[in-house]
Amino acid sequence: MRRPKPMLPDTAERYKRAQAALRSSGITAATLAKRIKKQRQHVSLVITGQTPGTVLWPRIAKTLNVELQWLLHGSGRAPAWAEDSGDFAGAIASLEAAAAIVRRVALVRNINAKHAMEAIEHTLKVVSNLR
Repeated sequence: MRRPKPMLPDTAERYKRAQAALRSSGITAATLAKRIKKQRQHVSLVITGQTPGTVLWPRIAKTLNVELQWLLHGSGRAPAWAEDSGDFAGAIASLEAAAAIVRRVALVRNINAKHAMEAIEHTLKVVSNLR
């Protein structure tokens, strides 16, 4: 099994911004790759920082409808959806933790936690769609 290459310096935040822009645009990495006419694997390597891809970033930014400076460095004008996104990450993490607890309790006590899980999953979907 091949180990993934380590990320290039300063790419963790860029990766988070790119992922958030993908979610906000409602397209997948595969769709992004098609739109910029590159292979999905190459686009994934660029976004995750495993290869520089300096030529692709302007095309990625344009396709995702975000400013290049914001996407690369977090400076410049942030998209409107990004200004409120900090609270969503915490909310989603809390909901995922709650879902894990409900699953464990259901297994240990051998009870049906179907309704609780449905409510948590529905809330996760709603919060994710607000991004």
